Amino acid sequence: MWRRYRLVIIRIIAFVGFFAMWHVLQVGQRVLVVQRMNCWVERLVVPATDVYILPESLTFQEAAVLAFDYITAYLTLFRHANLQTGQGVLIHRASEGIGFAASQLAKTIPEVVVFGTAPEAQHDVIKENGVDHPIDSRAVDYDRIVRETSADGVDVVLEPVLGKESKKGVNLLKPLGTIVLYGAANSGGSGGFFSAAKQKLQATKFEGQILIDGNKSVAGVNAVHLLGSDIGRKIIKELLSLYEQGKIKPRVDSVFSFRKVRCLG
Repeated sequence: MWRRYRLVIIRIIAFVGFFAMWHVLQVGQRVLVVQRMNCWVERLVVPATDVYILPESLTFQEAAVLAFDYITAYLTLFRHANLQTGQGVLIHRASEGIGFAASQLAKTIPEVVVFGTAPEAQHDVIKENGVDHPIDSRAVDYDRIVRETSADGVDVVLEPVLGKESKKGVNLLKPLGTIVLYGAANSGGSGGFFSAAKQKLQATKFEGQILIDGNKSVAGVNAVHLLGSDIGRKIIKELLSLYEQGKIKPRVDSVFSFRKVRCLG
């Protein structure tokens, strides 16, 4: 459970300092705190600038999703790719956390066309969530399927899998398009030395001249490194505002008690 260091959702239960008063924080409020370290504790002292009051309708579980998946999705679409009105975006794993969040966020921009990959059984779900053109995630020729609808490709590709799939994404980009890499879903995790070595050998290598000649960009996102920064704080506030406007709605698949959670490492 590697996210244990990164976010915490609590009530203010102790004294609120003088500086915090200026941020309208009071004992007993439901708040979100996003931190990089030491969040699995009963009590935590944090700067008032890193505390966000939760809207009454936003549950703790939904806030946990917003605090990670939506921050990453926001960075990919709006900070790196600069998604604009009328553009097209391909979102891999659109039925999963970050992909699900990105589908909603993409639809906050007018006339954006969303292609999304997901298991066929999830296609109705992702269509309701904003995906215009669902694609079976088992389809190895998804790039051909995209071009059947949009011959020139798309403006943005969100890619969680490093390797040859990333190169497919670059080839799908229109001029001035951007592929954003995040998560490294195939990075091996706890697979040990050999898994890491294999991933290193398969690492994506982009030819600079191809990017230059095609007027294409490659970007990467690791939202954790921005937590606690001015950029991170601004994004969290924007996401809470979008929630209150009814433009995004975090989805919670399952909730488990701590007694059922096993720590890995």
